[in-house]
Amino acid sequence: MYFDGASNIRGNGAGVLLIDPYGIHIPFAVKLSFPTTNNTAEYEACIYGVKAALAAGAKYLTVYGDSNLIISQTIGVWRVRDERLQMYTEYLQQFIPYFEDIDFKHFPREQNSFTDALANLAVNLTWENNVKIRAVTIEESDSPVVNLEHMIAALTLQDDKDAWYADIKKFLITGRYPEESHKKDQLAIRRLAAHFVILKDRLYRKGFDGTLKLCVDKKKYKRSWEKSMVVNAVRT
Repeated sequence: MYFDGASNIRGNGAGVLLIDPYGIHIPFAVKLSFPTTNNTAEYEACIYGVKAALAAGAKYLTVYGDSNLIISQTIGVWRVRDERLQMYTEYLQQFIPYFEDIDFKHFPREQNSFTDALANLAVNLTWENNVKIRAVTIEESDSPVVNLEHMIAALTLQDDKDAWYADIKKFLITGRYPEESHKKDQLAIRRLAAHFVILKDRLYRKGFDGTLKLCVDKKKYKRSWEKSMVVNAVRT
């Protein structure tokens, strides 16, 4: 079991992560709607996790927390001087006999990011009392929802003959301006052209991060979109 507490100007929260013998992760985020300190929030999180483990039928439990104070006070290494923390310590001790074996270990804060995120999630969220919130599902995606191979950041949906970049492309290839263009128009074209490049007769816009974004016309965009939908449908 991993626990962490949070107390700041935005509010108070507790984060708990239970991991069963099969490796299933069970997260809890508890909003503490009453005044707490950092230390009492840590105790709230620890006690909440221990009680949740008991409710799940755990007999063996290793408790990890990044609060050296709470861990040291719980195992008796440090003396509890604060009366309020003394009450928390005594309350926590009541649950220890229900386990066949329970250990409390200090865990570096930088490795306790999951429960820290849960605690801060509880701090930052607000909801009405009668609203029921189901478990949050956390997944990982290794690819974008849109197939970027077939949709390369289209900059226009216009027909190529009416595309706004037609004058820019012509200027980059020939160095000429549109007929009857005014000096202001020519200046605008020169400035815009500085952000584009021609590669193999194709016009690309230079991205701020160094990437190149292909300018495509409406028909090519539509074909790319339809092809992308077919590919994604087959993969699904």
